This record gives sequence, C-alpha cells and structure tokens, in this order.
Amino acid sequence: MALKGTTAQERAWNFFCAKGLSHYAVSGVMASIRAESGFNPRNLQNSCEKKSGYTDETYTAAVDNGSYGNFVRDSYGYGYAQWTYWSRKQNLLNFAKKKNKSIGDEEMQLEFLWEELTGSYKVVLTKLKAAKSTQEASNIILTGYEKPKDQGQKVKATRGSYAKEYYNQFAVKKEEKTMKVIIGSARRDENGKYAGGKPGDQDGVEVSTQNYYVHTKGWYMFRFLSDEHAKKVAKAMWDACMNNNIGYCQAHRSIMAMLKKYGNMKAIGEKTETDCSDLVRGCIYEATGIDVGAFSTATEPSVLEKSGLFAKKVSVTSATVLKPGDILVTKSKGHTVIVVSVDGSAPSGSTSTSKPAVSGSTAKVESARSKDAAIAGKYKTTSNLYLRVGAGTGKTAITLMPAGSSVQCYGYYTTYNGTRWYYVAYGDKTGFCSSAYLQKA
Repeated sequence: MALKGTTAQERAWNFFCAKGLSHYAVSGVMASIRAESGFNPRNLQNSCEKKSGYTDETYTAAVDNGSYGNFVRDSYGYGYAQWTYWSRKQNLLNFAKKKNKSIGDEEMQLEFLWEELTGSYKVVLTKLKAAKSTQEASNIILTGYEKPKDQGQKVKATRGSYAKEYYNQFAVKKEEKTMKVIIGSARRDENGKYAGGKPGDQDGVEVSTQNYYVHTKGWYMFRFLSDEHAKKVAKAMWDACMNNNIGYCQAHRSIMAMLKKYGNMKAIGEKTETDCSDLVRGCIYEATGIDVGAFSTATEPSVLEKSGLFAKKVSVTSATVLKPGDILVTKSKGHTVIVVSVDGSAPSGSTSTSKPAVSGSTAKVESARSKDAAIAGKYKTTSNLYLRVGAGTGKTAITLMPAGSSVQCYGYYTTYNGTRWYYVAYGDKTGFCSSAYLQKA
C-alpha cells in the first residue's frame, strides 16, 4: 500500500489512521517517532556515529550492500523507533529483506512498527486503542513499546506536547475542515423509524442538513457535468431541508407530485413525505427538468450513470475534495445525500441559514455526565454547528448555530468518542455541541 501524504508526518498519520487507530493513539505513536528519530527512517543513534565512523546515510548503505555485517549485534539505535535490542534488529532486517526494501525505507519501517504492535506488543496496542487523551497514548508507547531508561515526567511531558501538536495539526484541522462541509438528506421520521410517522417534518430533523460524515459503507460520488445543474441541485436540497412541510416516510414517496404541483422545494405548501432516494430524485428534477426515474439506494448508481448528467462515479476517500451539488450514495444499499455547502454557508440564492423551529417538538435534552469548572465561560462557534439533545452526531439536532455564534458553557460536559461535548446555552435553547468547534471568547 503506497503511503499518502506530502510529508513524513502526514504519511505516518494517514498510515496509522488507516489501521483503525484513534486520533489520540496515532498522535502518541507519532510523538514517539519524532522523539526517537526526528522522523528520519535512516537515523543512526547520534551518540554512536562518532565511535562507529558512520553517518546515517553511510550506515544505511553499508547494511543494505552487506559490507557492514554487525547490524543486529552492534546495539546501535536505528530507524524510526531507534530499534536497538538484537532480536528486534534481527526482525527488522528480516522484514526488510522479505519486502526487498532498504533497511532505511520509510514505508517498510512503518509496516514493521505495526507488525510489532499487532504481534509481540499487542498488549500495548490494546491499551493504545483505549487511550482517552494524547498524553495517555504517548505515555503508553513510551513505557510499553520504546522503554527508554529515562521515563521521567520531563520526558513524558515533552513527548506529550509532541502528541498534542500532531493532534491539533492533523485531527482538529481536518475535523474543522470536514465540519464546514454540509450535506442534506431525508433521514428518518419523528419516531426514529423509516415509516409510520405523520406527514411533514415533526421535529425539524426528518429532512435536514448535517455536517458531512464518512459512512460505514463508504460513499460513491456523482458530480454533475454542468456547473449550473450542480448549483441548482444544492439549492433544491437546501430548500427542501428548510421546508418543514417535507417529512420522511419510505411508504409515502410523493415529492415528485408535490414538485409538479408547486414548482420547487421551497414553494411546497402542504404536508408531504419522501425518503432519501426519492428526495434526491426530486432535487435532480428541480435542477435539470429531467426525471431520471424512481430508484432506491441500491439502484441509484446505475440510474445516475445511465442519465448522462454526471461524470463517472468515484469512490470517496479522505483526499476527495467535495463540491456543492455532489451526490453521494452508499456503496451498498443504505443512504444518499447531496452536498449543499463546503464552507458552512447557505447555497447561493438561499436566504435561510437555519431551519424554522418545529412547534410541539418533544425532544428532551439529556443531562451532562461530568463537570470541569475550568471550561466554564463564553465561546464562539468556529463553523456551522448543530446544538443537539445529547453528545454525539447521532443525537437529535435542536438547531443549527451559524459560524460565529455565541454560546455559554457553565462547566458541564459529556465525553463522546474521546471528545468533550459541552452543555451550553444558545439564546433561549440549551443542548450539547462538540468542543472541537468552539473557541473561547
């Protein structure tokens, strides 16, 4: 598997994330690599260069060409993890030969490090996967995997600062960027089910926008050949999400009839129902004047491909740059959405920035599980952010807070997937929002 990224740090981040490690865990591993070798896979232990007569490059070359035969037993630290003990250096050498790679090859060393973690150091890996902070992850690698003589508080603090730096550089910035991508779709009825609810959007979330997320089934992306069509379909989906007359029900898909009666999503003036695929069909119709026909998420890819309106489908990865109007559908039967914004703003031509409150909503806000007086204070949202009834993106949204909104935290929070979700007050509403997108005012 070829490494992805423009720097050694970015490539390591992507490598370990692809292995399924949390951002805390990856940050801890990267902190160790930085402390041990400065992200130089050919690094010969600095204190051994003078007595050995080798530099990083000449030592690596000598091991590769066989002119130096004491690599295993010389007790010199080498590479990303500064492997020193003879058995680990023997395993590293064998691994490099098996891969037909230089002993100083970057990708080979990352793969070997992972092989150690999943093999003889699997206990460390188990602890690493459970880490709840960057500092904890860094300490686990330091004391369980690297095991240097000096494991004191100063060393822990230094490596912990490295881990936090990488977390902020890669995890937070990536999340903030992703947070600005807004998708719209028909999601579920007011009872959290797929059929049986009342017509119209009863809780403001049945048909609504949300922050982009990576679906467990993966996404296919369909991009319009026409920029004008893309612009119009994004607006159509946005308008549908802002219209509380449009609700969710798989058993009553009537969006096409409503469009033919009212002309566009924004104008629909009576309670009606749709589901995710039916709504996408309707948005395409409003944007292009072409009805591609009925489809489900299972048949959507083939229907869109045959329509002639789109470029060839692509599989969405972390490197994919999404654009307003892109249609996403799961790789197997599941869900479909439309990208309505990539900067957190409403599509061109739309005036509403939040969905009208639904009268009679009975969503109950959960209680916070923890308290930390240090987090109390006023904050600003760094991007469009949902206020939810509980911690986590799966919780019902109360309202969408535009970027720059002011919220008040009184020190209460709930932790979800390693991130604190603050319990805050926003105007006359209270609820939870991710602290990753809040900045102290």
